[in-house]
Amino acid sequence: MRTRVNILFWFRKQVRRHAGEREASTPGSIYCRLSVMGRDRIEVATGIETTYGDWDGAASRVLGRTPAARTANESLVKMRDRLTDIVADLDRQNKPITAKRVQRVYLTNGAMLNMIELFQQFLAEQQGLVGVEISPATATAHKVRFGNICAFLQAHKLTELRPEEFTINMADKLLYWLMKAKGHKRNTALKNLQNVSQVLTWGVRREHLDKNPMVLYQYKLTAPGEIKYLTVGEIGILRATCLPDYLARVRDCFLFQCWTGLAYADLYALNVARDAEYQTDAQGNLRRLLRVRRQKSTMHHGYECVIPLLPEAERLLSQYKGELPVPANAVYNRYLKEIGAVCGFSADKMTTHVGRKTAGVMMLNLGIRMEVVSKFLGHSSVKMTEKVYAKILDTTLVNEFDRVFSVTPLPTQPAAIEVFSPAPRKLMPGPGTQSFEMIAAW
Repeated sequence: MRTRVNILFWFRKQVRRHAGEREASTPGSIYCRLSVMGRDRIEVATGIETTYGDWDGAASRVLGRTPAARTANESLVKMRDRLTDIVADLDRQNKPITAKRVQRVYLTNGAMLNMIELFQQFLAEQQGLVGVEISPATATAHKVRFGNICAFLQAHKLTELRPEEFTINMADKLLYWLMKAKGHKRNTALKNLQNVSQVLTWGVRREHLDKNPMVLYQYKLTAPGEIKYLTVGEIGILRATCLPDYLARVRDCFLFQCWTGLAYADLYALNVARDAEYQTDAQGNLRRLLRVRRQKSTMHHGYECVIPLLPEAERLLSQYKGELPVPANAVYNRYLKEIGAVCGFSADKMTTHVGRKTAGVMMLNLGIRMEVVSKFLGHSSVKMTEKVYAKILDTTLVNEFDRVFSVTPLPTQPAAIEVFSPAPRKLMPGPGTQSFEMIAAW
Protein backbone atom coordinates (compact mmCIF):
# COMPACT_ATOMS: atom_id res chain seq x y z
CA MET A 1 0.00 0.00 0.00
CA ARG A 2 1.36 3.41 -0.99
CA THR A 3 2.24 5.70 1.93
CA ARG A 4 0.06 8.82 1.96
CA VAL A 5 2.00 11.95 2.87
CA ASN A 6 0.43 15.40 3.25
CA ILE A 7 2.36 18.68 3.40
CA LEU A 8 0.50 21.66 4.88
CA PHE A 9 1.76 25.20 5.47
CA TRP A 10 -0.03 27.15 8.20
CA PHE A 11 0.17 30.41 10.13
CA ARG A 12 1.06 30.45 13.83
CA LYS A 13 0.56 33.74 15.62
CA GLN A 14 2.91 34.98 18.30
CA VAL A 15 0.71 34.08 21.26
CA ARG A 16 2.75 35.73 23.98
CA ARG A 17 2.79 39.07 22.23
CA HIS A 18 -0.72 39.04 20.78
CA ALA A 19 -3.26 37.02 22.77
CA GLY A 20 -6.90 36.89 21.73
CA GLU A 21 -8.52 36.94 18.28
CA ARG A 22 -6.38 37.15 15.19
CA GLU A 23 -6.36 40.49 13.39
CA ALA A 24 -4.90 41.43 10.02
CA SER A 25 -1.87 42.99 11.72
CA THR A 26 -1.21 40.02 14.06
CA PRO A 27 2.40 38.89 13.44
CA GLY A 28 3.34 35.22 13.25
CA SER A 29 5.44 32.55 11.57
CA ILE A 30 4.78 29.99 8.85
CA TYR A 31 5.17 26.34 9.79
CA CYS A 32 5.11 23.16 7.71
CA ARG A 33 3.04 20.28 9.06
CA LEU A 34 4.10 16.91 7.64
CA SER A 35 1.55 14.10 8.07
CA VAL A 36 2.13 10.44 7.19
CA MET A 37 -1.00 8.30 6.80
CA GLY A 38 -2.97 11.01 8.62
CA ARG A 39 -1.60 10.00 12.04
CA ASP A 40 2.17 10.46 12.18
CA ARG A 41 2.67 14.23 12.31
CA ILE A 42 5.57 16.57 12.82
CA GLU A 43 6.08 20.30 12.37
CA VAL A 44 9.07 22.01 10.78
CA ALA A 45 9.74 25.75 11.05
CA THR A 46 10.17 27.50 7.69
CA GLY A 47 11.80 30.62 9.10
CA ILE A 48 9.28 32.84 7.28
CA GLU A 49 7.54 35.55 9.27
CA THR A 50 4.50 37.55 8.11
CA THR A 51 1.19 38.91 9.38
CA TYR A 52 -2.16 37.18 9.57
CA GLY A 53 -3.65 39.48 6.91
CA ASP A 54 -0.85 38.75 4.44
CA TRP A 55 -1.23 34.95 4.63
CA ASP A 56 -3.43 32.99 2.21
CA GLY A 57 -3.99 29.65 3.97
CA ALA A 58 -5.95 28.07 1.10
CA ALA A 59 -3.19 28.78 -1.42
CA SER A 60 -0.36 28.35 1.10
CA ARG A 61 1.33 31.57 0.00
CA VAL A 62 2.18 35.06 1.23
CA LEU A 63 0.05 37.77 -0.41
CA GLY A 64 1.55 40.74 -2.19
CA ARG A 65 4.16 41.42 -4.88
CA THR A 66 6.89 42.81 -2.70
CA PRO A 67 10.40 41.27 -2.95
CA ALA A 68 9.93 39.82 0.56
CA ALA A 69 6.67 38.12 -0.47
CA ARG A 70 8.21 36.68 -3.65
CA THR A 71 11.22 35.34 -1.70
CA ALA A 72 8.96 33.77 0.93
CA ASN A 73 6.78 32.04 -1.66
CA GLU A 74 9.82 30.71 -3.56
CA SER A 75 11.15 29.27 -0.31
CA LEU A 76 7.83 27.55 0.39
CA VAL A 77 7.74 26.00 -3.08
CA LYS A 78 11.33 24.76 -2.73
CA MET A 79 10.55 23.29 0.68
CA ARG A 80 7.50 21.44 -0.62
CA ASP A 81 9.47 20.08 -3.59
CA ARG A 82 12.36 19.01 -1.35
CA LEU A 83 10.08 17.18 1.06
CA THR A 84 8.28 15.49 -1.83
CA ASP A 85 11.62 14.34 -3.29
CA ILE A 86 12.72 12.94 0.08
CA VAL A 87 9.51 10.92 0.38
CA ALA A 88 9.94 9.62 -3.18
CA ASP A 89 13.57 8.63 -2.50
CA LEU A 90 12.63 6.73 0.65
CA ASP A 91 9.84 5.00 -1.23
CA ARG A 92 12.23 3.94 -4.04
CA GLN A 93 14.66 2.53 -1.46
CA ASN A 94 11.82 0.59 0.24
CA LYS A 95 12.64 2.31 3.53
CA PRO A 96 9.91 2.95 6.11
CA ILE A 97 8.54 6.46 5.74
CA THR A 98 7.94 8.32 8.98
CA ALA A 99 7.49 12.02 9.63
CA LYS A 100 10.55 12.02 11.89
CA ARG A 101 12.72 10.35 9.24
CA VAL A 102 11.64 12.80 6.54
CA GLN A 103 12.32 15.73 8.88
CA ARG A 104 15.79 14.39 9.76
CA VAL A 105 16.83 13.97 6.13
CA TYR A 106 15.49 17.44 5.30
CA LEU A 107 17.26 19.20 8.19
CA THR A 108 20.59 17.45 7.57
CA ASN A 109 20.28 17.98 3.81
CA GLY A 110 20.80 14.24 3.41
CA ALA A 111 24.16 14.31 5.19
CA MET A 112 24.04 11.44 7.68
CA LEU A 113 26.26 11.09 10.73
CA ASN A 114 29.45 9.09 10.42
CA MET A 115 30.49 6.56 13.06
CA ILE A 116 32.58 9.00 15.09
CA GLU A 117 29.86 11.69 15.06
CA LEU A 118 27.27 9.13 16.16
CA PHE A 119 29.50 8.08 19.06
CA GLN A 120 30.02 11.74 20.03
CA GLN A 121 26.28 12.37 20.17
CA PHE A 122 25.83 9.22 22.26
CA LEU A 123 28.51 10.38 24.70
CA ALA A 124 26.96 13.85 24.94
CA GLU A 125 23.60 12.34 25.91
CA GLN A 126 25.19 9.91 28.36
CA GLN A 127 27.11 12.71 30.05
CA GLY A 128 23.83 14.35 30.96
CA LEU A 129 22.72 11.12 32.65
CA VAL A 130 25.72 10.78 34.99
CA GLY A 131 24.44 10.52 38.53
CA VAL A 132 20.91 10.01 37.25
CA GLU A 133 20.98 6.72 35.35
CA ILE A 134 24.66 5.90 34.94
CA SER A 135 27.68 6.13 37.20
CA PRO A 136 30.78 8.29 36.54
CA ALA A 137 32.78 5.07 36.11
CA THR A 138 30.45 3.96 33.29
CA ALA A 139 30.78 7.34 31.56
CA THR A 140 34.57 7.08 31.79
CA ALA A 141 34.48 3.57 30.30
CA HIS A 142 32.41 4.88 27.37
CA LYS A 143 35.05 7.57 26.69
CA VAL A 144 37.89 5.03 26.78
CA ARG A 145 36.09 2.78 24.30
CA PHE A 146 35.32 5.79 22.10
CA GLY A 147 39.07 6.43 22.01
CA ASN A 148 39.62 2.84 20.90
CA ILE A 149 37.09 3.03 18.05
CA CYS A 150 38.56 6.39 16.90
CA ALA A 151 42.08 4.91 16.88
CA PHE A 152 40.85 1.88 14.92
CA LEU A 153 39.07 3.98 12.28
CA GLN A 154 42.06 6.30 11.91
CA ALA A 155 44.48 3.37 11.60
CA HIS A 156 42.38 1.97 8.74
CA LYS A 157 41.60 5.39 7.18
CA LEU A 158 37.87 4.92 7.81
CA THR A 159 37.09 8.12 9.74
CA GLU A 160 34.09 8.81 7.46
CA LEU A 161 32.64 5.31 7.91
CA ARG A 162 28.84 5.41 8.18
CA PRO A 163 27.14 3.55 11.07
CA GLU A 164 25.22 1.25 8.71
CA GLU A 165 28.58 0.20 7.21
CA PHE A 166 29.86 -1.12 10.54
CA THR A 167 28.99 -4.69 9.60
CA ILE A 168 29.82 -7.96 11.34
CA ASN A 169 32.94 -8.17 9.17
CA MET A 170 34.04 -4.74 10.40
CA ALA A 171 33.32 -5.82 13.98
CA ASP A 172 35.67 -8.80 13.54
CA LYS A 173 38.38 -6.48 12.23
CA LEU A 174 37.98 -4.27 15.30
CA LEU A 175 38.16 -7.33 17.57
CA TYR A 176 41.43 -8.57 16.07
CA TRP A 177 42.89 -5.04 15.99
CA LEU A 178 42.15 -4.53 19.69
CA MET A 179 43.84 -7.84 20.56
CA LYS A 180 46.86 -7.28 18.31
CA ALA A 181 47.47 -3.52 18.38
CA LYS A 182 46.17 -2.78 21.88
CA GLY A 183 47.08 -6.07 23.52
CA HIS A 184 43.58 -6.59 24.90
CA LYS A 185 42.43 -10.02 25.99
CA ARG A 186 39.54 -11.41 23.94
CA ASN A 187 36.88 -10.77 26.58
CA THR A 188 38.08 -7.19 27.08
CA ALA A 189 38.00 -6.58 23.33
CA LEU A 190 34.48 -8.02 23.17
CA LYS A 191 33.35 -5.49 25.78
CA ASN A 192 34.44 -2.79 23.32
CA LEU A 193 32.33 -4.42 20.61
CA GLN A 194 29.34 -4.62 22.94
CA ASN A 195 29.71 -0.89 23.55
CA VAL A 196 29.80 -0.22 19.78
CA SER A 197 26.63 -2.27 19.36
CA GLN A 198 25.04 -0.29 22.21
CA VAL A 199 25.83 2.95 20.36
CA LEU A 200 24.39 1.59 17.11
CA THR A 201 21.20 0.52 18.89
CA TRP A 202 20.98 3.99 20.41
CA GLY A 203 21.37 5.42 16.88
CA VAL A 204 18.40 3.34 15.71
CA ARG A 205 16.27 4.62 18.60
CA ARG A 206 17.24 8.21 17.74
CA GLU A 207 16.49 7.45 14.06
CA HIS A 208 20.03 8.16 12.87
CA LEU A 209 20.01 4.80 11.06
CA ASP A 210 17.45 2.15 10.17
CA LYS A 211 18.90 -0.89 11.92
CA ASN A 212 21.88 -2.07 13.93
CA PRO A 213 24.19 -3.89 11.46
CA MET A 214 25.78 -5.77 14.41
CA VAL A 215 22.50 -7.18 15.70
CA LEU A 216 23.45 -10.77 14.77
CA TYR A 217 27.03 -10.59 16.02
CA GLN A 218 27.99 -13.53 18.25
CA TYR A 219 30.12 -12.64 21.28
CA LYS A 220 32.16 -15.78 21.87
CA LEU A 221 33.68 -15.23 25.29
CA THR A 222 36.65 -17.28 26.41
CA ALA A 223 36.35 -19.32 29.59
CA PRO A 224 37.44 -17.35 32.68
CA GLY A 225 41.07 -17.95 33.60
CA GLU A 226 42.40 -19.06 36.94
CA ILE A 227 41.79 -16.51 39.69
CA LYS A 228 44.89 -14.60 40.75
CA TYR A 229 45.09 -13.97 44.48
CA LEU A 230 47.56 -13.84 47.34
CA THR A 231 47.77 -16.56 49.95
CA VAL A 232 47.76 -15.65 53.63
CA GLY A 233 51.48 -16.38 53.72
CA GLU A 234 52.11 -13.95 50.85
CA ILE A 235 50.01 -11.32 52.62
CA GLY A 236 52.27 -11.78 55.64
CA ILE A 237 55.40 -11.33 53.49
CA LEU A 238 53.90 -8.23 51.88
CA ARG A 239 53.03 -6.73 55.26
CA ALA A 240 56.49 -7.41 56.76
CA THR A 241 58.61 -6.20 53.80
CA CYS A 242 60.43 -2.90 54.34
CA LEU A 243 59.63 -0.49 51.53
CA PRO A 244 60.27 3.17 50.70
CA ASP A 245 57.54 5.48 51.95
CA TYR A 246 55.89 5.98 48.54
CA LEU A 247 55.66 2.20 48.01
CA ALA A 248 54.65 1.54 51.63
CA ARG A 249 51.62 3.79 51.20
CA VAL A 250 50.54 1.90 48.08
CA ARG A 251 51.20 -1.43 49.82
CA ASP A 252 48.90 -0.39 52.69
CA CYS A 253 46.11 0.57 50.29
CA PHE A 254 46.46 -2.81 48.62
CA LEU A 255 46.39 -4.65 51.95
CA PHE A 256 43.21 -2.75 52.83
CA GLN A 257 41.68 -4.15 49.63
CA CYS A 258 42.75 -7.65 50.67
CA TRP A 259 40.89 -7.28 53.98
CA THR A 260 37.79 -5.49 52.64
CA GLY A 261 37.33 -6.72 49.04
CA LEU A 262 36.85 -3.17 47.74
CA ALA A 263 37.37 -2.60 44.02
CA TYR A 264 39.73 0.22 43.07
CA ALA A 265 36.95 2.70 42.17
CA ASP A 266 35.21 2.04 45.51
CA LEU A 267 38.48 2.34 47.41
CA TYR A 268 39.25 5.64 45.68
CA ALA A 269 35.79 7.03 46.51
CA LEU A 270 35.76 5.68 50.08
CA ASN A 271 34.67 8.15 52.76
CA VAL A 272 34.92 6.43 56.13
CA ALA A 273 33.05 9.18 57.99
CA ARG A 274 30.14 8.75 55.57
CA ASP A 275 30.21 4.98 54.99
CA ALA A 276 30.99 3.62 58.49
CA GLU A 277 28.33 2.46 60.92
CA TYR A 278 28.27 0.39 64.11
CA GLN A 279 26.56 -2.93 64.84
CA THR A 280 26.38 -5.05 67.99
CA ASP A 281 27.45 -8.69 67.58
CA ALA A 282 26.01 -11.79 69.32
CA GLN A 283 28.34 -11.26 72.32
CA GLY A 284 27.21 -7.67 72.75
CA ASN A 285 30.44 -6.18 71.38
CA LEU A 286 30.23 -3.05 69.23
CA ARG A 287 31.73 -3.63 65.79
CA ARG A 288 32.36 -1.15 62.98
CA LEU A 289 31.42 -1.96 59.40
CA LEU A 290 31.41 -0.18 56.06
CA ARG A 291 28.27 0.08 53.98
CA VAL A 292 29.50 1.11 50.55
CA ARG A 293 27.40 1.82 47.48
CA ARG A 294 29.58 0.66 44.61
CA GLN A 295 30.69 3.12 41.94
CA LYS A 296 29.30 0.86 39.21
CA SER A 297 25.80 1.34 40.63
CA THR A 298 23.17 3.07 38.52
CA MET A 299 19.78 4.58 39.26
CA HIS A 300 18.12 1.24 38.45
CA HIS A 301 20.79 -1.17 39.70
CA GLY A 302 22.36 -0.52 43.07
CA TYR A 303 25.28 -2.67 44.23
CA GLU A 304 26.07 -2.43 47.95
CA CYS A 305 28.95 -3.89 49.94
CA VAL A 306 28.54 -4.61 53.64
CA ILE A 307 32.06 -5.01 55.05
CA PRO A 308 32.80 -5.81 58.71
CA LEU A 309 36.16 -4.20 59.45
CA LEU A 310 38.69 -6.81 60.57
CA PRO A 311 41.56 -5.83 62.91
CA GLU A 312 44.05 -5.37 60.05
CA ALA A 313 41.67 -3.09 58.19
CA GLU A 314 41.04 -1.08 61.35
CA ARG A 315 44.80 -0.80 61.93
CA LEU A 316 45.33 0.63 58.46
CA LEU A 317 42.49 3.13 58.85
CA SER A 318 43.87 4.20 62.21
CA GLN A 319 47.37 4.59 60.75
CA TYR A 320 46.10 7.01 58.09
CA LYS A 321 43.41 8.62 60.27
CA GLY A 322 40.60 7.31 58.11
CA GLU A 323 41.94 8.67 54.80
CA LEU A 324 43.91 6.15 52.78
CA PRO A 325 46.45 7.67 50.32
CA VAL A 326 44.98 6.06 47.18
CA PRO A 327 46.87 7.12 44.01
CA ALA A 328 45.55 7.24 40.45
CA ASN A 329 44.85 3.81 38.95
CA ALA A 330 47.80 3.81 36.52
CA VAL A 331 50.22 4.93 39.24
CA TYR A 332 48.74 2.38 41.66
CA ASN A 333 49.29 -0.54 39.28
CA ARG A 334 52.79 0.63 38.35
CA TYR A 335 53.87 0.84 41.99
CA LEU A 336 52.28 -2.53 42.74
CA LYS A 337 54.55 -4.09 40.10
CA GLU A 338 57.55 -2.56 41.87
CA ILE A 339 56.34 -3.90 45.21
CA GLY A 340 55.78 -7.36 43.71
CA ALA A 341 59.34 -7.40 42.36
CA VAL A 342 60.73 -6.56 45.82
CA CYS A 343 58.59 -9.28 47.48
CA GLY A 344 59.33 -11.88 44.81
CA PHE A 345 55.73 -12.13 43.54
CA SER A 346 54.82 -12.65 39.89
CA ALA A 347 53.66 -9.49 38.08
CA ASP A 348 50.16 -10.86 37.41
CA LYS A 349 49.60 -11.21 41.17
CA MET A 350 50.08 -7.51 41.80
CA THR A 351 47.20 -5.57 40.29
CA THR A 352 44.46 -3.55 41.97
CA HIS A 353 41.87 -6.24 41.26
CA VAL A 354 43.95 -9.00 42.84
CA GLY A 355 43.34 -7.43 46.25
CA ARG A 356 39.59 -7.82 45.76
CA LYS A 357 39.98 -11.42 44.59
CA THR A 358 42.22 -12.19 47.56
CA ALA A 359 39.49 -11.06 49.96
CA GLY A 360 36.87 -13.23 48.25
CA VAL A 361 39.07 -16.34 48.28
CA MET A 362 40.05 -15.78 51.90
CA MET A 363 36.45 -15.50 53.05
CA LEU A 364 35.42 -18.66 51.17
CA ASN A 365 38.39 -20.62 52.54
CA LEU A 366 37.34 -19.58 56.02
CA GLY A 367 34.00 -21.27 55.40
CA ILE A 368 31.88 -18.11 55.20
CA ARG A 369 28.63 -18.79 53.38
CA MET A 370 28.35 -17.90 49.71
CA GLU A 371 25.48 -15.43 50.13
CA VAL A 372 27.44 -13.62 52.84
CA VAL A 373 30.55 -13.38 50.63
CA SER A 374 28.35 -12.10 47.79
CA LYS A 375 27.04 -9.27 50.00
CA PHE A 376 30.55 -8.62 51.30
CA LEU A 377 31.86 -8.14 47.74
CA GLY A 378 28.80 -6.24 46.49
CA HIS A 379 28.02 -8.67 43.67
CA SER A 380 24.73 -8.27 41.82
CA SER A 381 23.71 -11.82 42.81
CA VAL A 382 25.03 -15.00 44.41
CA LYS A 383 25.25 -16.48 40.90
CA MET A 384 27.89 -13.88 40.04
CA THR A 385 29.94 -14.94 43.07
CA GLU A 386 29.59 -18.61 42.13
CA LYS A 387 30.65 -17.88 38.56
CA VAL A 388 33.76 -15.90 39.54
CA TYR A 389 34.92 -18.28 42.27
CA ALA A 390 33.77 -21.60 40.75
CA LYS A 391 37.20 -23.26 40.76
CA ILE A 392 37.99 -22.02 44.26
CA LEU A 393 34.68 -23.45 45.46
CA ASP A 394 35.58 -26.89 44.13
CA THR A 395 38.88 -26.84 46.00
CA THR A 396 37.26 -25.48 49.15
CA LEU A 397 34.61 -28.21 49.05
CA VAL A 398 37.21 -30.99 48.83
CA ASN A 399 39.31 -29.41 51.58
CA GLU A 400 36.32 -29.06 53.88
CA PHE A 401 35.37 -32.71 53.49
CA ASP A 402 38.97 -33.74 54.03
CA ARG A 403 39.14 -31.52 57.13
CA VAL A 404 35.99 -32.88 58.74
CA PHE A 405 35.98 -36.53 57.66
CA SER A 406 38.62 -39.23 57.44
CA VAL A 407 37.74 -40.93 54.15
CA THR A 408 39.30 -44.28 53.30
CA PRO A 409 40.15 -44.58 49.57
CA LEU A 410 38.25 -47.30 47.71
CA PRO A 411 40.32 -50.45 47.12
CA THR A 412 41.31 -51.29 43.57
CA GLN A 413 39.73 -54.82 43.64
CA PRO A 414 35.92 -54.90 43.73
CA ALA A 415 35.94 -58.03 45.89
CA ALA A 416 37.74 -56.22 48.69
CA ILE A 417 35.23 -53.36 49.00
CA GLU A 418 34.14 -52.87 52.59
CA VAL A 419 31.39 -50.75 54.04
CA PHE A 420 32.83 -47.90 56.09
CA SER A 421 31.46 -44.98 58.03
CA PRO A 422 33.27 -41.63 58.11
CA ALA A 423 35.01 -41.20 61.44
CA PRO A 424 35.34 -37.66 62.73
CA ARG A 425 38.86 -36.51 63.42
CA LYS A 426 40.49 -33.50 64.97
CA LEU A 427 39.79 -30.31 63.01
CA MET A 428 42.94 -29.11 61.31
CA PRO A 429 43.39 -26.06 59.13
CA GLY A 430 42.93 -26.96 55.48
CA PRO A 431 45.19 -25.77 52.64
CA GLY A 432 45.04 -22.01 52.28
CA THR A 433 43.71 -21.48 55.81
CA GLN A 434 46.97 -21.54 57.78
CA SER A 435 48.32 -18.46 59.57
CA PHE A 436 44.96 -16.85 60.19
CA GLU A 437 46.16 -15.34 63.44
CA MET A 438 45.80 -11.96 61.76
CA ILE A 439 42.04 -12.44 61.49
CA ALA A 440 41.40 -14.14 64.80
CA ALA A 441 40.02 -12.39 67.85
CA TRP A 442 38.05 -9.76 65.97
